[in-house]
Amino acid sequence: MPRPLLALLLALTLAVAAVAQTPQTPQAPSADLAPRYQAWLDEVTLLISPKERAAFLGLQKDYQRDAFIRRFWDVRDPFPQTPANEFRERWERNAEAARKRLSNLADDRARVEAGGHTQLSLDNCPLDCMPLDARARLVLLNGEPREVFPVRCDVLLPVEIWTFPGTDRIHGDFTVVFVARGSSYRLWSPNEGIQELLSLDLRARVQEPSRALAAIAELCPRGEDASARIAEAIDWGQAESRLHLIPHPGEEWLSTFASYSTDVPEGAAPFPARLDLTFPGRFGSRTVVQGLVSVPREAVRPEKLEGSPEAFYSFLVDGEVLYKGELFEHFRYRFTLPQSALPQREVAGQEIPVVFQRYLRPGSYSLIVKIEDTSEKRFFREQRELEVPAVDAAPVTAATTTAAAAPSAASPAPSPQAALAEANAQMNAGL
Repeated sequence: MPRPLLALLLALTLAVAAVAQTPQTPQAPSADLAPRYQAWLDEVTLLISPKERAAFLGLQKDYQRDAFIRRFWDVRDPFPQTPANEFRERWERNAEAARKRLSNLADDRARVEAGGHTQLSLDNCPLDCMPLDARARLVLLNGEPREVFPVRCDVLLPVEIWTFPGTDRIHGDFTVVFVARGSSYRLWSPNEGIQELLSLDLRARVQEPSRALAAIAELCPRGEDASARIAEAIDWGQAESRLHLIPHPGEEWLSTFASYSTDVPEGAAPFPARLDLTFPGRFGSRTVVQGLVSVPREAVRPEKLEGSPEAFYSFLVDGEVLYKGELFEHFRYRFTLPQSALPQREVAGQEIPVVFQRYLRPGSYSLIVKIEDTSEKRFFREQRELEVPAVDAAPVTAATTTAAAAPSAASPAPSPQAALAEANAQMNAGL
């Protein structure tokens, strides 16, 4: 088949596909996880699911982690139609307030040393065990308290009484009580009974709640205030559950995020190919970046799809463009080519061209391209530094390019530039 028609067939079967793949089993945490990412994990302990956490720890590059964090917040945005993410802004503001007040967010008992890095231990830890410092949890969910009232007297265990202003979910001020347990604090529930706040001596002598409150009012500094606030304290565990303060957007987004990765699965077999890049024109202020991946025909096999009378060559192309070390964009293309579109007899050196195109402003980038041969689950991957020039010429069109004559089966393959020009000419001619 003439090479121009082959390029045309490839161009016609090009489709941007939002195909989700099953995410791979997360790898072990990276030993060089930067402190800012560990700090982020601490901040979102209440929000992140075990599956999301495992996926994040399986990432190996900082730009992937940054992209994960952006997507993590996007799926929790209550008003995605607005430019700001109000939930993220409030959460980060509250996290900063919690750090200023408490130095770190974690309950000291929940911290373990792992691989030289301190991190939260979440194993076998239900929601009510609060690996976060209990006070940090309340600040993250509600912001700064209006008043913190420590109570120290002989009839009570060390207690802190926190009063918060009303929120968009809770109308009017509300009070919670924390009781010391060693060097940290736990949240007290009125359902436990006031005896849980009393010193051992008073607990043995006083059984009635009213008498305990009277003793606190009489014997503690600001005793009447402390007694009144303890009496009006809310059961925060019930309130948090009833008000649904922690969003649960689901984990479906993880599959889509993982499917766009340019990492090759561990142990996957490669196939040979060659990547050539050209800059055939501009689109507005952006330069057209055109890639041609030449795949030796003998290196891949066609696959017969269910319900189809013939076999197809099938490739899934995932790409990432990095700018200044951060993910600038990712792209995905799916190519399918009927086996009948190629000459029946294979010729040494015959190649299948896989073409993709991006539009970038002039500058320095890193380009990562991964191609999967979907029939055999084999991969080609290349990362290349990319200097995108400013281009004055208009994009290649049929009027400026003449399709080459069809080569015979024994003719050498055209150059990458010629193959791209032919594809451009056919597409722009509307054939």
